[in-house]
Amino acid sequence: MKYSPSLDGLRGIAITMVLFEHFSGFGSRLNFGYFGVDLFFVISGFLITSILIAEPPASFGSVYRRFLGRRALRIFPPYYLLLGILFLTDFFPSREHALSLIAYLYNYTVVDSPELHLAGGGRIYYLWSLSVEEQFYLFWP
Repeated sequence: MKYSPSLDGLRGIAITMVLFEHFSGFGSRLNFGYFGVDLFFVISGFLITSILIAEPPASFGSVYRRFLGRRALRIFPPYYLLLGILFLTDFFPSREHALSLIAYLYNYTVVDSPELHLAGGGRIYYLWSLSVEEQFYLFWP
């Protein structure tokens, strides 16, 4: 698949929507963050599907393993570095939910813990999207 600058533009729009929700006074009333995350997932779905179907069907397993390997090398180091910093600083609720954070299952913890959605309750609730994304990459193909 050839590089497409327009996809970078859409990614920029998605990221801007999420940042607007987090840092503006009225972004959450417009749900910009949710739409931005949805747009990012649509782009991810398009890209992973395009990558996987571009190869001959006989080599799907090797293409999928290479894809997951590249993904792990790009995402795991900064993610686990962040988790290490959160654990070392005892940032709430990182230690309380360590297993779900390490296993990319934090989206289930957030669903089961409504107090994490409250303004002062938990400040790492945004990590749910990384859990959803990793699960998507495992099951979509």
